[in-house]
Amino acid sequence: MKIIFSSFGVRSIIASATSVWLVLLSSQVFAATSTSNDEAKKLCVAELTAGQSATETEVVHVRRHDDVPYVYGKANFEDINGLHFRCKVWKEKVREVMYLVKDPEYVNGRAWSKKRPHGNTHKDVVLDEPAMSPPPLDHPSPHFVRVPD
Repeated sequence: MKIIFSSFGVRSIIASATSVWLVLLSSQVFAATSTSNDEAKKLCVAELTAGQSATETEVVHVRRHDDVPYVYGKANFEDINGLHFRCKVWKEKVREVMYLVKDPEYVNGRAWSKKRPHGNTHKDVVLDEPAMSPPPLDHPSPHFVRVPD
């Protein structure tokens, strides 16, 4: 019995092995650029205390949405206590800090705000599962596209 190796078969095996190696290598590189949950917590607390002047912070949850860590918790400031926050951490940097406030325009009566509230706009707001759901995607402004004939 003779075994015949075709050059096409050998090339396809080499190409398959190379593509598997590239996929594994790229996943390792991507994992290295992603921030760990513990590092995200530290960065968020540092941003809130130094950048936002929080006197006390408590991290409640860390969720990943599309492999981006979002840190959820509660913070106290000199003028306001018990304010729920959300930090988005990407590539070892806090990219966004938002606060959960009352907003009667929404069905659930609350919204995430980039401005830190003053007064009692944060009272009776609960940080629950729907509040920690993935943030909506940013959509580009609508425009007309010409369809080819």
